[in-house]
Amino acid sequence: MQPPTADTPDKGEEVIQEPGGEALERATRSIILKPEIASDINEGFIDFQFYNCFNYSLLSADGKSVNLTLGITSANPGEGKTLVACNLAVSLAMGYGKETVLVDLNLEEPRIHDIFGIPKGPGLVDALQRGPIQVSRTAIEHLSILTAGETNGQFKPAKGGKSVGFRRRGMAAPTVGLNHLADFGSVILSLEQQYDFVIVDMPSIESKGVPILYANHLDGLLVVVDSRKTRRADLERLFRRVHKRQVVGFVFNCFESEDR
Repeated sequence: MQPPTADTPDKGEEVIQEPGGEALERATRSIILKPEIASDINEGFIDFQFYNCFNYSLLSADGKSVNLTLGITSANPGEGKTLVACNLAVSLAMGYGKETVLVDLNLEEPRIHDIFGIPKGPGLVDALQRGPIQVSRTAIEHLSILTAGETNGQFKPAKGGKSVGFRRRGMAAPTVGLNHLADFGSVILSLEQQYDFVIVDMPSIESKGVPILYANHLDGLLVVVDSRKTRRADLERLFRRVHKRQVVGFVFNCFESEDR
């Protein structure tokens, strides 16, 4: 699969047949490749040699033929989702030499732009507002980034704390919530046409920043567990929000080996 170019055309529309027989159309969108190449990578954060184990645990022996769209989440904030998402994306890009894009859906606390030395926007938020999908290349071959966009770190519930939509403080619009669910699906579909691996850094399940229904546009979820503080009750709460079939695996972070 070839990486996108600045003049990549729209691929058309995918028709999805709903159980009741009603057909829905999801139009793919143009992807614009930004001219600059991010080179200021936080090497203290990226340790692809350690995380290369993903290439063996997630994919089959015939992994070179696999295409994967995966969300990285956790039961609680601060369990290492972004760490895992970034290193997973780097590991897949380097290990398989296939086109990989890392998407920052953690709109309340976006960090991927800082880790890879990329301007925050334009990015995902702009694409959800029907703008173009603007992707940045990195110094790591085959790896690209779709940043969160200009969120200003100021998302809050739009209506009494309910996760139906979010807006920037002091502004009537734009909102990012259920009203942009179809737009998110269109963005993911468009990325899947151009990239073999799509890795999405999501908020924790407890976050009100993005409705969990966004996960329905992904192939599955990888749940990060902080072995020091995550409790069984936290995971039980997670499985009340997502179906167990959506979870493809767990990553135990901050795990101390008994051999040490």
